[in-house]
Amino acid sequence: MFDDIEEKAKAFVSITKYKDANKAKKRRKLFRDDESTTPAANTELRARDHIGIHTFYSIVDCLTVELSKRLSAYSGLHKLFGFMPEFESLTLDDVRK
Repeated sequence: MFDDIEEKAKAFVSITKYKDANKAKKRRKLFRDDESTTPAANTELRARDHIGIHTFYSIVDCLTVELSKRLSAYSGLHKLFGFMPEFESLTLDDVRK
């Protein structure tokens, strides 16, 4: 999904590569007692991956949460007023219920 959006965005700009594509990677000197010696702590993301993880997925997550809130609100309204579309076909006894 992110790949499709990225391809569509490239059609609008003349730049096809990310800025960090030609940049040298920074390496930090590791000490023996350093806590961040795990591979995950030393992983540097490319700009494309960084945008995908920190921006795109955050937006998708927020949209999912907000849409589920809206769905629950509309479900409550439908529970209260769901009879309205068929109101004309209801009999008087059905309306009183």
